[in-house]
Amino acid sequence: MQCLCMHSRGLLACLCISRHIRMVQLFEQRRAYINFLSNNTCKSTDVAFPFPSDGVPSNASFLNSYILGSESNSLLVNEWLLVYTSYFTSDKAHTHSWNGHFTAEGCIPVRYAIYRGDMRTPLGHRGQTRLLFSIHFGNYTSGIDDDRVFDVPGYCPPE
Repeated sequence: MQCLCMHSRGLLACLCISRHIRMVQLFEQRRAYINFLSNNTCKSTDVAFPFPSDGVPSNASFLNSYILGSESNSLLVNEWLLVYTSYFTSDKAHTHSWNGHFTAEGCIPVRYAIYRGDMRTPLGHRGQTRLLFSIHFGNYTSGIDDDRVFDVPGYCPPE
């Protein structure tokens, strides 16, 4: 899944596209619209995790630090975890985990992932924990030519 995010001109949004879905995440409205491309149906759901460039949520827990790159060209990256309850994947409340990786200097997002389940559970006992999606950031540029790419299709339910 490839994602494009924008935080300018009053828009705080991400557009994520794969072969099967087109997902628009509107962070100010705390809503995500998932368009299933095979049959042009749409589901809307809550967005319970932060906008990627908003940095580390104040209630996230520090996990560890690691070096990304090689000796002469590297970044120190900090990894964070936030466990929360949301309705992101169904009509029932579920535990989800947000796992974010940000540079130590500048707090620039490197990667974040959303898991269904509690990532604090020991690795051998996770059982129900599964990756929902993972986004890696790179090739930063300033500006997006046409912010209409974040428009929600008219057939998507508002709530």
